[in-house]
Amino acid sequence: MGKRCELYVHLVWATRERDPCLDAETRAWLWPLMGDEARARGCVWAVVGGVEDHVHVLAAMPTTMTVSDLVRHLKGWSTRAVRERGIGLRWQAGYAAFSVSPSGVPQVEAYIRGQEAHHANGSVEGSWEWND
Repeated sequence: MGKRCELYVHLVWATRERDPCLDAETRAWLWPLMGDEARARGCVWAVVGGVEDHVHVLAAMPTTMTVSDLVRHLKGWSTRAVRERGIGLRWQAGYAAFSVSPSGVPQVEAYIRGQEAHHANGSVEGSWEWND
């Protein structure tokens, strides 16, 4: 019998001091490129969303990568990408990581894609947000 591994992780981290530096225009190009970058690093797929001061990533992780390596890479890559466009960005040091069951992936994906609406109408899921 062949190997099969489905490892889904929901990651959340915030800008330093919750600086609202990620405006709508920045998020419009940064989130898709962050997903592309996660896939380039070996994730089977990834979806990215967030608001002005934090980001959510849901990724299907490869067995050859650690969560901390993925986060470190995405933080570093995104900082460089944003700074190249003249926008100051610094991430807080920590992050939150949640394992997601295959059956829970659609719900978490919808939550991430709907970040702006959740934050606008106060329907955030506290256990899935960055509260540091």
